[in-house]
Amino acid sequence: QKYGFVEKIGGKYALSEKGKKLADYILARKRTSADKWDRKFRVVIFDIPEEKSKIRDWFRRELYMLNYKKLQKSVFIGKYPLPKDLIKDIKRQDIGNFVNYFLVEKVYRNLF
Repeated sequence: QKYGFVEKIGGKYALSEKGKKLADYILARKRTSADKWDRKFRVVIFDIPEEKSKIRDWFRRELYMLNYKKLQKSVFIGKYPLPKDLIKDIKRQDIGNFVNYFLVEKVYRNLF
């Protein structure tokens, strides 16, 4: 309620328009992982400069919403492609030169 995502109407709480927009956005991101997996992994490696730290934090949150898992601080792995609108956002935020995206057929763990 403090941030405007819920409102109290007649003694009950409900999502505000702002809250509905946020919920729709998150659910749309989660729907991506409902597709059938093609048995290939996606690896995202990024090195976004400190002066763009807010954008870097936003990008990490986006990857978590897409069920990508952190392998290292700036290395994430997921089963599904990045949505086209996220790729457009990466370009719009001017961080495309700092992000690498790989399609991997096999992941080997604990080699040594």
